[in-house]
Amino acid sequence: MTSVRDQLEPLIRAAGVREVARRAGIPQPRLSEWLNGRANLTVARAEALAAAVGAEVRVVANGSTHAKAPGRGGRSRSAR
Repeated sequence: MTSVRDQLEPLIRAAGVREVARRAGIPQPRLSEWLNGRANLTVARAEALAAAVGAEVRVVANGSTHAKAPGRGGRSRSAR
């Protein structure tokens, strides 16, 4: 399974960590901690990050979390 972090990290780094943190309203040090695996984010913050890079996070009934990057059609990959 691919994690939300694994799916969002390349999008965040491509857009710039500082800029994405600003757009998402998340302190940049907190975002860096999450990207480096030293912190967890709430679903709400993950959604804000996804929106800041033009993606979305979905939580489905079975509890799995999905992140969908732009341009990937209607398919999303399961993530922890």
